[in-house]
Amino acid sequence: MALPEPFSTSLSLQMKLKTGTGTAGLPWYKEKYTVVDDERRVKDAEVLEGGLMDLGFTLYRYRMEVIEKEGKKGECIVRGSVEYELNEDAAANAALVSIEPLLAVMQIAADYLTQNYNTNPCRSIS
Repeated sequence: MALPEPFSTSLSLQMKLKTGTGTAGLPWYKEKYTVVDDERRVKDAEVLEGGLMDLGFTLYRYRMEVIEKEGKKGECIVRGSVEYELNEDAAANAALVSIEPLLAVMQIAADYLTQNYNTNPCRSIS
């Protein structure tokens, strides 16, 4: 079933991750997608609880965006950003903020789209 475009919604997703021995990471967190817009190819999410919230963060929001290259069919730019706020007494935890996990997710998506939708990986998939 295709969703009407532009499609925006707010939904919650709880991820429970098990970390292996010797693996740095957060055991679980709950996030809420605040924007899912297929027309603009933008997804925004906020962590609600667990994860970084347990380490003094009061806000952790990220955005994933796909921008089609003008005149370059099948090529696109993927942009990610992270916005955060934390309590003063947890200022040292700012070093935990990294775009790397977001880049890894975007790379997985790009690889999947390239393998499965080779004709134009930048198009909207509904």
